[in-house]
This record gives sequence, C-alpha cells and structure tokens, in this order.
Amino acid sequence: MSSNAPLAGAAPDGGDPTPSQRSALAALTVVLGLAALFVLRSLLPSLVVGAWFAGLASPLMGRLARRFGHRRRLAAMATATLVLALLAPLLLLALPLAALVGDALTALTRAASAGTLGRWLDLSGVGVGAGGSAQGTAQRLWAAAQQFAPSAAGIASRTVAAVSAGVLQLLTLVASAYVFSAHGEALVAVARRGSPLAPAHFDRIAGESLRVARALLVGGLLTSAAQGLIAYAIYLALGITNASALAALTGVASMVPVVGSALVWAPVCVVLVGAGHVRDAVILAACGAGFISTVDNVLRPLLARLGAHEVHPLVLFLGVIGGISALGPSGLIVGPLALSLFVSAYRLRAEVWQ
Repeated sequence: MSSNAPLAGAAPDGGDPTPSQRSALAALTVVLGLAALFVLRSLLPSLVVGAWFAGLASPLMGRLARRFGHRRRLAAMATATLVLALLAPLLLLALPLAALVGDALTALTRAASAGTLGRWLDLSGVGVGAGGSAQGTAQRLWAAAQQFAPSAAGIASRTVAAVSAGVLQLLTLVASAYVFSAHGEALVAVARRGSPLAPAHFDRIAGESLRVARALLVGGLLTSAAQGLIAYAIYLALGITNASALAALTGVASMVPVVGSALVWAPVCVVLVGAGHVRDAVILAACGAGFISTVDNVLRPLLARLGAHEVHPLVLFLGVIGGISALGPSGLIVGPLALSLFVSAYRLRAEVWQ
C-alpha cells in the first residue's frame, strides 16, 4: 500500500468533501464562532452598531457609489459624519457644562459663607468665626481628606477604566462602520453563501436586524428629545439658571442605560440643597423620578414602533430590560437584537414546517 494513498473515507484532493468531513467542518465552525464571540463579547455592541449604521446607510451609499464611484471614499465620509454626530453633542455642551460647574462652585461658596457647608462638615464648633482656631479647622479637614482618600482613589481608577473602555468602544465602532460601509455588500455575499440558511431566509433575518436598528434609533432619539423638553419645562418653572443647557444635558444623559437622566437632575438637586433651596430640590427630585425618568419607560416602546412597525413593542421592551439585567449596558443593544432575531427565526421555522 502506498504511503501517499488517501486515508479511507477521505475525499481525494480537489474532490467534494465526504459527509463526515462536512459535519466536522460545521462543528469546527460553530466552536470557533463561539470562541470568537467570547473574545469579542465586550466589543459586540460597537460591532453591531457599526453594522447597523452601514446597513441603514446602504441604500444611499449604493446610489452615490453608482453615480460618483469611490465607494471607499464615500464610506470614509459617512464614518466621519457618524463620528461628528456622536461627538458634536459633547462638544456643544462643553461650554454650558463648564458654566454649570462654575454656578455649582459659586453656590457652594455662598453656602460656606452662610454656614450651611460648615454644618455639613460639622465644623461650626471649631471654625474661626465660632471661637475655634484655624488649626483645629485644618486638622478636621485633613482627617476628613484622609478618610476620603481611598474612596477617591477607587473612583479615579474606575473613571480611568471607564474612559479607556469608552475609547476602545468608539474606535471599534468607527472601524466597523467604515469596513461594513466600504465592503458591506461583499461581506454579506460571503455570509449568505456560507450560511446554512436558504438565501431568502438569510435575507429575512438580516432585514429583521435592520428593523430593530431603526426601532432603537427612532425610539431612542425621540425619547431623549421628549425627556429634554420635559426637563426644560421643570427647570424653567423652578427658576433654575442655565435651564436650556441643563435640559440638553438631560436629553443626552437619558441615553445612558440604567441611570439615564438622573445623571443630571440628581446633582442639580444636591446643588439646590447646598444653596438652601430645599423645597425646589424636593420638587425637582419628585418630578425627576416621577416624570423625567418615567417617560423613558412609557415613550420608548411606543416611539420605537415608528421606526419598525414589524417589531412588536413587547419584544423591544423585554429585550431592553432583560438585556440590561443580564449583560449590563451592552444589553441595551444585544438584548432587543437577540430577542427579535429569535422571534423571526421561530416564525420562519413555523412557516417552513407547515
């Protein structure tokens, strides 16, 4: 027997693989796919959003590419537009936020001169104005700083980690948006050929993914605008300075999972208490918890229907809530996508097996 003879059951070079080889390749593909998902699990939301952006922009990109050519250049321009759309709100709000911080410091300074801050720090009995010594005040402040130092170090480290993770997510989003915009058609064609699904079923699942993207986009943006408008009316009624800047910040913060708009109105309540406006702080806290934050749970599923009539609001609601509970902030994207794709696949299975 020649040593160069093929093994029993193996396909000759250049021939079609045997059924056992097909099964082995399919199993290997599943295992490696699960390994890839495990490695990319933290970056999966950014990859999905980049693919969504390319898919939603694909019709316009296709028309422009057929007319002007230069698909890669158009993809670069589209990606730059996405980056500007993501960063523009932060850049535009930088100056109002700086003014807000200045007002907060002014309010704390007034509270300190009025004695309110001293009562918070329990320094009224040792301050210079109360017959105590400046040395005693400094010692009390130093002791408080020593107690706060470990917490401050932990907060700083977590802040650096969060900023680093955010930068990585942004870079992943930009890279995926460009690659999918420039080479999306070729990538989809390869995925369609390699998919075990029928081409029509593959296209239907892919279309479901884009419908979820439209639903989350429309629902998210309109809900954020609604929260900003409600917050503006409340800030204006309470006579809070920089009401328009605070309202814009509230709308942007409403996109943050779990915490949402409370990132803005809760610190404002603290500043109001420090300035001695306790009644206004209580009113703002009640309105923030009862109206500003609650409108997200009410309007988001309803407004999402404007972006995708085929996606049931219950699927979006359960996907968002369940995704955040299971995966944290990334569940805001992965949760609705996974649940809606499951529903779509189940419907396909029911149609095929009829």
